[in-house]
Amino acid sequence: MRGNYLQALGIRLLSGRFFTPADTADSQLVAIVNHKLAEHYWPGSDPIGRRLRLGTKEMQTPWATVVEKSPTSKTPRRKPQPRSSTISRVEQFEKSIGSFASPTDVNGNSGYIAVRTAIAPEQIANALRASVRSMDPQLPLAQIQSMEQAVSDSEAPRRFNTVLISSFAIAAVLLAALGIYSVIAFSAALRAQEMAIRIALGSQRSGILSLVFVSAAKLAIAGCALGLLGAAAASRLMQSLLFGV
Repeated sequence: MRGNYLQALGIRLLSGRFFTPADTADSQLVAIVNHKLAEHYWPGSDPIGRRLRLGTKEMQTPWATVVEKSPTSKTPRRKPQPRSSTISRVEQFEKSIGSFASPTDVNGNSGYIAVRTAIAPEQIANALRASVRSMDPQLPLAQIQSMEQAVSDSEAPRRFNTVLISSFAIAAVLLAALGIYSVIAFSAALRAQEMAIRIALGSQRSGILSLVFVSAAKLAIAGCALGLLGAAAASRLMQSLLFGV
């Protein structure tokens, strides 16, 4: 990470400090950890000032000092479970992996720039392209989008699946309602002679309606009981597909 990336994304500070320009390749190695990692390795205590390093016990990699604890963020994955993570400065990356570093570690053919703005993101596209062009005319700016668009694109497959499942669910509800109506109508038709005899013997209209509705209520109560059991089982599946279920 380089620059004020976390501030640009609006990630708040739980404790400690953000990276500063003083955190260079020649200074003490520093790192940012999220809440999940801090609670795993230093439960119930402040991680600021603690040390960590990459690799196994046998690897002689240098130690980095924790300078900030940030919230645990959810990422758009198939199963978005919060993960332990650390963040380091690009300038310190090669130094942090010690003898395992190579000149091509921080090279690549693409990257991301995060910009925080008070105006509409679409209105700064030309200014952003001009800034990148002023640094390197050969450096292309392939795609500009707001964070809302980026999150929406990443959630598009999940959203499509949700719409598809909801459509089938609505169709199932309509079919179930039609089936219940048909069963009740058929049951009432079979008891038409009985109802006629009850009316002939002095039964009121409300009594006949109660007879039909009580029969339907028994069916509805049985259906609700089965539905609640099914919902309890389905909620476990929904927990793996959606946030905060």
